Amino acid sequence: MEDPEKVAHLVLAGPGLSGWQFEPAEWINEVRAAKEAGDKRAATEAWLRSPYLTAIMEDPELAERIRQISYDTEHSWVQIFRAVQLIPPAVERLSELKAPALLILGSRDANDAHRIVDFIAGNAPNAQKIIVEGAGHMVNMERPEEFNRAVLDFLPR
Repeated sequence: MEDPEKVAHLVLAGPGLSGWQFEPAEWINEVRAAKEAGDKRAATEAWLRSPYLTAIMEDPELAERIRQISYDTEHSWVQIFRAVQLIPPAVERLSELKAPALLILGSRDANDAHRIVDFIAGNAPNAQKIIVEGAGHMVNMERPEEFNRAVLDFLPR
């Protein structure tokens, strides 16, 4: 975020963080290789096998929706593997975030997601963390009532 003073409240669900050092993962290599080969379907299937989507892919109804969404938006989500980094990266600027921040994470989200949220919670002055039990990375789809309640309770009326 280039202008943190322009934010009154921030809700982050399973956020990424520029400058973060992710754990090595074979699925990331598979996504990159498929993308370089121009194979959109293989890139999407590798993403769907990632630990970020394990929980939602276990639900047959949601799995089909997320498969279609992931395929339709592949051009967007695949950018995370080659995103231009902020200078300095957000990982070094969290103390500048003065606005209250709500961090929502599923208990079954990927290890990196948990590490990122813990790091933000420990370094952003007004951050609070909520873990939604049983949910994965797509908390808003997997547990919409709990997600909505947390957001509405956090935001000013």
